[in-house]
Amino acid sequence: MIELEMIFIFVHLQQIHWINMEVYKFGGASVKDANAIRNLHRIIISAGTEQLLVVISAIGKTTNALEQVVYAHYHDTGEAFVQLQRIKEVHKDIARDLELEDLLRSGLLDDLFVEAEWLLEDTVHDSYDYLYDQIVAIGELLSTRIVAAFLEKNELPVVWIDVRDVIKTDDSYRNASVDWTVTAANINAIIRPLITSGKIVLTQGFIGSTTELNTSTLGREGSDYTGAILASEVNATSLTVWKDVPGIMTADPHVDKSARLLLKLDYLEALEMTYYGAKVIHPKTIKPLMDKSIPLLVRSFHNPVQHGTSVSSFPDEQYPPLKVVLEDQILLRLSTLDFTFVVENHFSEVFQLVVKHKIKIHLLKNLALSLSLVISPAPEHLRAFIDDLKTIFDVSEERGLKLYTIRHFKPEDINHIKKSGILLIEEYSSETAQLLVQCTS
Repeated sequence: MIELEMIFIFVHLQQIHWINMEVYKFGGASVKDANAIRNLHRIIISAGTEQLLVVISAIGKTTNALEQVVYAHYHDTGEAFVQLQRIKEVHKDIARDLELEDLLRSGLLDDLFVEAEWLLEDTVHDSYDYLYDQIVAIGELLSTRIVAAFLEKNELPVVWIDVRDVIKTDDSYRNASVDWTVTAANINAIIRPLITSGKIVLTQGFIGSTTELNTSTLGREGSDYTGAILASEVNATSLTVWKDVPGIMTADPHVDKSARLLLKLDYLEALEMTYYGAKVIHPKTIKPLMDKSIPLLVRSFHNPVQHGTSVSSFPDEQYPPLKVVLEDQILLRLSTLDFTFVVENHFSEVFQLVVKHKIKIHLLKNLALSLSLVISPAPEHLRAFIDDLKTIFDVSEERGLKLYTIRHFKPEDINHIKKSGILLIEEYSSETAQLLVQCTS
């Protein structure tokens, strides 16, 4: 009898794991205006999934606009309140277009702006990164309030959740690390009961909170990562990321007309692409899904019936050349002040400063007397990083460069890049080529 009970419990647990539970993540372009939100509603209606968790980014270019508010406040330009007011009107206009009179009368949107206004009224005494997270996170809270209200108006069983009550992080503002133990407990306590009761849970991407209840963010474009965290902890059937492209392409289709759709992509190949800067998915998204063997589906919200790309375990998949292009890169050349060799202690000093100033290195090349770093612009950290480097090294910098990374490259791909400008650095492995170019046209 005991054995039969144990078998029943095991089967029951397996059913919980394999139930048709899906996570949908919608990016900013998919909720950029009232018509886009209506399209989102149609996608959810047609999903046909038994249980659904929806993660939403800030509307359109709201994150960029809020970043300008932070900059204006921190540097006391006098424009912060004006810029914030513009953001408020954009969101209220969308709510009016969707005929969300109850939401507008409730004051929920105004309350979110009040939190930001309190910060803007104070003189700056906190770090830039702390202020950034407190202000920029408002974008996701606004978008989810509007979308939730629209879905409720259309009689969907939606429950709005503040993800800051769920995802807990350290206080590394702008790139916080998740406390997985506490986060998992919160997901089981807050989200799982709602989903199993038949509710559609709708929440924010990108943001979390610290143990001190300060808002934190998971890194730029971090909503994909939020989706992966939640999908992993509810043992979802899949995570679907809805984009303005057909799926994951061989190159950025906005700049390379020859880009074509990849129907399948192995987890490890996706990790490689995101490591080198492919922007279609956030770099931290893959690992939580891979650990649980949860497929990532990247699909177009313009054409929801299209298959898109499936990222899963495809170890034998063969790939064409996959291209990642990072523009506006900076080359820093470091040489020792006493003209000695660059040795291990110099590497240690450089990487300590990289961590301190939150700098992302895309390419590193060392020679006997110099060390070259290729990095992306980091407006609030770059100057201090270079100043600290100058206490140890002689530093020269060159800006406005392009870094090409090609996985599974062919000779003709390399030759084409070399013809586009002056080649500054090239690095090769068996599978990957990286070329830093100063473009001449």
